[in-house]
Amino acid sequence: MRNKKSVALLALGVVSLLLAGGALAAPELDQQQTTLDETVGVVVGGSGPQIPAQRVRGGIAGLLTQVDLPVLCETSSTPLVVRILDSGAGPGTNVLATQTVTGVSDELEWKSVALPVQPFLPAETQFAIALSSPGLCLVFGGPFDANPYPRGDGWYQGPPNPPGVWAPGGLDLGFKTYVERMCKVPSILGLSQEEAQGLIEAQGCAAGTVRRMYSSTVAQGQVISQEQAEGTMLAPRSAVNFAVSLGLRPCSVPSVRGKKLSAARSAITKAACRVGKVKRVRSRKVKRGRVISQSPKAGKSLPNLGKVNLVVSRGSAR
Repeated sequence: MRNKKSVALLALGVVSLLLAGGALAAPELDQQQTTLDETVGVVVGGSGPQIPAQRVRGGIAGLLTQVDLPVLCETSSTPLVVRILDSGAGPGTNVLATQTVTGVSDELEWKSVALPVQPFLPAETQFAIALSSPGLCLVFGGPFDANPYPRGDGWYQGPPNPPGVWAPGGLDLGFKTYVERMCKVPSILGLSQEEAQGLIEAQGCAAGTVRRMYSSTVAQGQVISQEQAEGTMLAPRSAVNFAVSLGLRPCSVPSVRGKKLSAARSAITKAACRVGKVKRVRSRKVKRGRVISQSPKAGKSLPNLGKVNLVVSRGSAR
């Protein structure tokens, strides 16, 4: 079998998908599907026009810089439009990047397409490579009876479906994707520590120092703050530091014996406690208005806003 195919094969060998229903690291190969059936080309453009797409699940967190495609076009001046779309169950509608290339040969070749806008894609992100043309091109894929790229699948837009509607194509299109590893700091506020660490790693970063602090507004175990701002681009595996809530600060009962009642109240409040019952009794040894005794004793640990009861002197009997 010949390695090169001409557009002249359209009348004989082309099967349309309509029938199938710091210093930063250099970009590196991430995902690929290179098992091709060179006797079968999928129409891009044409009278449909037809828009094929390949859904991909990326592996490396970073900037998608380049896509290679096994294509040929009617003439070297025929534009081939490559779009990177978001994706869920199928290709989405949100365009992450686009590039129009010409100079594609009329014989099958792997065409490298550099993306001028390089979208950041977290690890394990689904996206789609969609191809269109105002002329006529072909993109090649694997055999219809095989699944050469199990992490994604082929789709298409075109007759008999209404415009803009994606349908399964039943054929994995050939492709290679190149990614420049990068860390993009996510927002982790309100997440658990485990959730935060998982999201940080998916964004190409590393969990850094984890501080723990009391909070009156953030539930225990949730992230209170993060050191690096959301959206900050850093070198791959850069550390993201954050703080996790210990919940409400417990009451550590202070020593207030001998203090004036006002000073005792202030010390108790600062210790995350609250004043409970205040009993006033006569005392010859303790001046009027000062604390004779307290309950619980100093050093006792209570829940937040635990009560500290006081006995306060009314002075000596007259």
